[in-house]
Amino acid sequence: MKESLPPFSQINAFAMQNGVILGVWVLLSQLAMVASFTYEVLSLVSALMMLFSPIFLFLLTKSYRNSVVPKGLFTITQGFLNTFLTSVYASVWVALIVYVYLSYFDNGYIFDAYIEYFNRPEVKDALSRNEMQQQLNASLQGMTLEEVIEGLRFIPPVTYAMMIFYLNLIVSP
Repeated sequence: MKESLPPFSQINAFAMQNGVILGVWVLLSQLAMVASFTYEVLSLVSALMMLFSPIFLFLLTKSYRNSVVPKGLFTITQGFLNTFLTSVYASVWVALIVYVYLSYFDNGYIFDAYIEYFNRPEVKDALSRNEMQQQLNASLQGMTLEEVIEGLRFIPPVTYAMMIFYLNLIVSP
């Protein structure tokens, strides 16, 4: 007897649920990154969470496979669709929350935190090294870090949200 494959609607339904879970994971890692400007230990937490995001996504896809096809045929197409759609749904949630946060709640906090971080003595010392100074001069094209960060304030929140979504569409497949 031939086993039937789960329909696209079932794959999509699981991807929607897992997208919320992955979105929360990514948002927590971003929250840890922002909080790391104040509490430096959180920079390691944020970096580890971002590095483990693909593994977390793999575990979500594996749980989908185990619940839908415990012992049977699980095709590469099913795995790809579930993983890709989970990433897309997660990026939609993350982009939406970033947009709402930057539009209505932030009031420039993130950019102020960046400026404050770059004005710390230890960061200034690290950035003043010759190799770093050469890289910064080439990258910033004569502008200071403060000028660049001030320029980032004027980018509309929708642009940041769309960057999250676009980057996900490029990286996910």
